[in-house]
Amino acid sequence: MSIVIAAKTENGVLMGADTQTSHGDYEKVTSLGENGMKITKMPHGILLGHAGSVRVTQILACHKDWFDALGDAPLTKQFLVEEIVPRYYIALRQRGLLKTEDGTTQYGGGFIAAQGDRIYTINRDFSVTEIPSFVSIGCGLDAAYLLRMKDAHKNTSVRGQMLQAMRLAAAVDTAVGEPFVLIDTENLQYEIVEG
Repeated sequence: MSIVIAAKTENGVLMGADTQTSHGDYEKVTSLGENGMKITKMPHGILLGHAGSVRVTQILACHKDWFDALGDAPLTKQFLVEEIVPRYYIALRQRGLLKTEDGTTQYGGGFIAAQGDRIYTINRDFSVTEIPSFVSIGCGLDAAYLLRMKDAHKNTSVRGQMLQAMRLAAAVDTAVGEPFVLIDTENLQYEIVEG
């Protein structure tokens, strides 16, 4: 599993993620290659954070062409619902990667999409939610929600709060590990931060 966090800042959206992945009998490895990042740069300045089964999440992360229809328009909930979710659903169905839980068709992962100052989640049930300020997906959600306590962290930047949350998640959840990756929608440059 993973932790991926997105939070609005004065200059757009900052996203952060851990770099630990697991495979086989939960052998832990650190993945820092472009294809191993849990935050993928998509066309049109879109950042796509993903958590969950790599087999499931990479289908969307590897289909950058699905975002071509956006052109110069801003990313919207409508675009995600009408253009991205149906293609993703079909791709998962064709590969037999959908599951039904409590009568709802789901997939084994989660996404955060950000562009400019907008944040959206594509949820396990294929619904799309616009996020007003911050969101976290994956393991360590309690730690990530430290970001909600802005009054308790008035002197800590969003970047500092995000790093604190990811460090706490790594300390309490063996499925989260350092180093951490940060990237924002303004500069679109990965920053690797050691624990």
